[in-house]
This record gives sequence, structure tokens and C-alpha cells, in this order.
Amino acid sequence: MSIDNTIVVNRDYEEVRASFLEALDDDKLKGEVNDLGSQPYFLPQIFPKTKGVGVRRLFKKKVALLQTIEPLLERMLFAGEEVRFASSGIYCNLAEQYFLGAFSSYINRTVFIFTNYRIILLNVGKNAKPLQMKWHIPYDQIKKFSTGGLSSSMVFKLKDKKRYTFSSMPSFDRKPAKAFVNEMIMRAQKEEFHMPSFECRDNLCPSCYTPIPKSIYACEKCGDKFIQPKKPTLMSLCLPCLGDFYMGHRALGVMELLGYSFMWVILAGRLIASGTSALPFVGFILLIEHGFDAILTNHMAKKGLVSVSKAWKAH
Repeated sequence: MSIDNTIVVNRDYEEVRASFLEALDDDKLKGEVNDLGSQPYFLPQIFPKTKGVGVRRLFKKKVALLQTIEPLLERMLFAGEEVRFASSGIYCNLAEQYFLGAFSSYINRTVFIFTNYRIILLNVGKNAKPLQMKWHIPYDQIKKFSTGGLSSSMVFKLKDKKRYTFSSMPSFDRKPAKAFVNEMIMRAQKEEFHMPSFECRDNLCPSCYTPIPKSIYACEKCGDKFIQPKKPTLMSLCLPCLGDFYMGHRALGVMELLGYSFMWVILAGRLIASGTSALPFVGFILLIEHGFDAILTNHMAKKGLVSVSKAWKAH
């Protein structure tokens, strides 16, 4: 079956699967494909390479990734939307990398679902398990897309002049992803395909996956309510790390609690040793400490949407 990058399609996916399996010579590869559910997968594009060294390992990794997100796809995809590619990476933010260090990579793991309409981004945890925050980028909103040759980077430059950089994209995905996305950008322009969106990159409702306008904290479709940044920000201002626990970022909260507890012990020692004369210094340090954590919490809360029902829960 030839690769078809037309945006609007109508396929029989059972026929697509049967045709793809018939062309496979390796029974183990057929077994991997048969482990996938009956989602609208355009298999020739998801698995562009079916022969050669390391193909079995690539099939296994890709199937494992798709199986993890399959429960979302049935409700997430629009009519006529199909999965054409999938990959993973880590969102790169210089401020987060500076202040959080290696922990930044832990909280910014992302799975990408490339469909015929858009690119869906899922914040994921251990074993690529989807978390609360989700976004999408329609192809008609992308100004330029590139992947690194020797590096593992993937860069989105959007029409609103925002730029999103991701690292750690698997080497075997970089070239196919670059070719596919750039083809879809041209196709969207040629076919005058415009997917309704509020911004170049929309937040998605964590419950029903509907695109949500900026600064809106309730979903009109399903009624879900989302955490507003000001609440966890004020919580962290009062007690550092509290806002992160409220957002469900337990690992980040624990890391911050350990760091701040060490500082609190030092400040308590200073008060005991110097008495009330140390109050201005201790108050200044606490103000800086609490203010910094409030700013960091506010930044984390504005990255995406988290359901109020998931407050205090690890996700």
C-alpha cells in the first residue's frame, strides 16, 4: 500500500491491516501488529521500515507506545482522523532546566501522536502513561518544523511566533517525522485545510480532550473544571511545595520539601543563636524562598490543564 498524505481520507482500517500484514514476511512482526487494537492506524506510515537490522526492536517499541495511549484514542480522535505516526521526546525549557536540573526531564516527558489533522501532545509519566496535561497543534498553525541530524532535538515554530523545542526524540523517528510533518504543512496549505483552533497550540480538556480557549478553566462540553493557577500559586507562597502537591506533582513537591526543610533548619538555628536580631534576615530569606516557589508553581500550573477532581492526586 502506498503512502497517502492527503488530509481528509476515508479508509477501511481492517483492509489496511490485512494488506499490511500480507506484505510482511516476518511472523514476529505480524504478531506485534496484531497486538494493536482496532484504532484508525495507517500502518504503512506508522511502520515505514519493515526489513533490515533492528526492525523487530523498532516494531516492539512502537507497538508498546501505541498500546499505552490506545485507551485515549477512541475518544480523542475526530471523525475521519487517523494515526499516521507516533514518537516521544522531552520538552526543553531553559528556566526549568536551570532551576529543576535533571528533574525537568522527568516532568516534561511527552508522547506525540501525528494524525492527518494535527499533532497531539501528551504529558506522560513512567512507562509513557498519559498524565493530565494534553495539547494539540494543527498543521495549518505550524510555520516551520525541524528535527536534529546528529542531535535528538525536534523544534516547532508556530505562526504566533512561539517556539517549542523537544529533546530525546528516538533517532529512527527523526527523519520520517520531519518529512511527514513538512509534507502535511504543505498539504494543509494546498488543500486549504484549517482545523478549528483557538491558538496555534491549544490546551485539551483532560477529561474529554476538547480544545479549550486560553484562560478558560471549565469545559463547556463535559463540564469538567480545571485548577486555576492562582490557587496553587498562593498555596506555595504560604508554604513552599504545597501548591505542587495540590497540582498532583508529588515527586516535585517532595524534592522541594526536602530542600526547603534543610533551609528552615538553618534559619531556625540562626534564630536560636541570634534571637530577635536575626528576624529581618530570616524574614528576607523566607520572602525570597516563598516567592520563588510561588513563581515556579505558577509557571507549572499555566503549562496545561489539570482537573480539579485530580487535585492532590499523583497523575
